[in-house]
Amino acid sequence: MASEVVRKLVEGVVSKLTEELNSWRENIRLRAETELYEAAKSVIDKYASAIDELEKEIRLEREFRLYNTMMEIERRRLEFIENFVNKVIDTVIERVKQLKGTERYREYMKACLNTARYYIGSDELVVKCSQSDRELVEILASELKLKLVIETVPEELYGIRAASIDGKVALDLTLSTRLNLLREKIKGLAVRG
Repeated sequence: MASEVVRKLVEGVVSKLTEELNSWRENIRLRAETELYEAAKSVIDKYASAIDELEKEIRLEREFRLYNTMMEIERRRLEFIENFVNKVIDTVIERVKQLKGTERYREYMKACLNTARYYIGSDELVVKCSQSDRELVEILASELKLKLVIETVPEELYGIRAASIDGKVALDLTLSTRLNLLREKIKGLAVRG
């Protein structure tokens, strides 16, 4: 009986130690898994942050390149429109040069003198014109019963600059001034196409 008690006592101790060993083994495995998980999570978080930063840099670089490309396209578009407007203006100037000496040019100059009379509000005007247009302006002034003081300039104006006798009211009816006033409208037409 004493040996039976000793055997049961030894079996109980062995059983208890086996349970404790199994429990420790399970705890060590769980601790190892937890440490491994935390180490992996730390590495993933570290690289995830780096990946996020890299993705942000890539997005910013892409946006920067897109912005630069869009600005270059817009610059080219505006340059094209400006060149187009300049060609239109050059074409108009060339066409008016071809009209010089024709009835149409005569009517244009007559309209310039009538516009000057209307806006200045007087039949007495100081008029600047091209040397080549002086004779035409004198003939038109006679027809329109205008009293003019005519001053000439060597360059072609394709129109006139007029002022009241006292110089308080002045008007520029030259082709270049008119075309410059129309420049934005021409651009608008070019954009609408």
